[in-house]
Parts: sequence; structure tokens; C-alpha cells
Amino acid sequence: MRLAEQLDNLTTTLNDALIQLDDLKKTVARLNAENERLRKEVQAAHLKAVEMPSPENKQVEINDTLLQLFNEGYHICPTCFGQMRDGECILCHGFLFHEQ
Repeated sequence: MRLAEQLDNLTTTLNDALIQLDDLKKTVARLNAENERLRKEVQAAHLKAVEMPSPENKQVEINDTLLQLFNEGYHICPTCFGQMRDGECILCHGFLFHEQ
């Protein structure tokens, strides 16, 4: 294979890699935007639940919702609310089980 052909092949390979990299960047940006939107939704729902006067049955509903979020792997502590947990969080445990 001649040097010119090798350079053409390398150029094609690099261009293909750049196209794939650009696609990955777009996917990451889209996923980051969706993650941020979902985090804001969860935080808004949390604030709405906290602001509402909570009769006894409403408090049970809120606790169930927080437990569900916790079991799905999200932080429910005020410090990191709505973010995915890596392992256990003592603040989440304290927040969830403080009245039990």
C-alpha cells in the first residue's frame, strides 16, 4: 500500500472517530439536560410536599414517597436531594427514620 493510500485511510478513520465523538458529546449533553430537568422536578415536588400542611395521612404519603425515592437509589436528605446515591448515606437514613 502506498503512503498516500495509508494517509487517506488514516484520515477516513480519524474523521469517523470524530463523528462518533461528536455524537457522544451530543448524547452526554442531552442526558445531562434531562438529568437536570428531572432533578428540578423532584426538588419541586419535595418543596411542594414540605410546604403543604400535612395531616396524619398526608405525612404517611410523604414518608412513603421518600422511602420509594430512597429505595430507587436517590438521596432524600436536604444536602443532596434528588441526586443518585453511591452506596448508603447516613443523612438520608437519619432523615427518613428520624420519627420512627
